[in-house]
Amino acid sequence: MAEKGRPVSQWTPRRVLKLRSYAERGFSMAEAAKLLDVTYGAVLNEAQHLGIRFHGPHGAPRMNTNRKRYLWHEELKKIAAD
Repeated sequence: MAEKGRPVSQWTPRRVLKLRSYAERGFSMAEAAKLLDVTYGAVLNEAQHLGIRFHGPHGAPRMNTNRKRYLWHEELKKIAAD
């Protein structure tokens, strides 16, 4: 018989650290979900559970006025995608 209670989390400490680092780097939740190979909802739920804040509204383009910072973020995304 299955045990009752909260299901075992599939978010290992390593995955949580990656999620935090993606949020700090300015990635969107959708991008973090692709990189972690999980659904958008899983990222949303875990971020809310841990109090991790992704910048800006979900899915909205970042309003970045600093071009160098924008280019730096784009370069990080390319590196992470490889």
